[in-house]
Amino acid sequence: MLSDIARTQPWLRNRVRGLRIHYRKLQDGIAALDDDLDAAAGQAVDFTDIHQRLAWVLARLRHQRAREPGLIYVACHESFGPISPGTPVTSHRAGDHQGPR
Repeated sequence: MLSDIARTQPWLRNRVRGLRIHYRKLQDGIAALDDDLDAAAGQAVDFTDIHQRLAWVLARLRHQRAREPGLIYVACHESFGPISPGTPVTSHRAGDHQGPR
């Protein structure tokens, strides 16, 4: 979906790029934590450090997930116009909208 937004709505490309950069950072953080846990196999583990790092990853993931709906809402609003609660969802594409906005 992000690729489609970036392709069809150029003014949102920077926001899409920002989301992707943050996802890459999250992946790197998870991979580093996994590597550290693998390296510590059989050794004493600092659970406080692991807990803090895992809490950081989960907090960043929640933050990241909270940003996506805003981008999707803006993209839909730009494509289909204002969406009111209770409005039936249709498969009209941008420019094909036939009814009042």
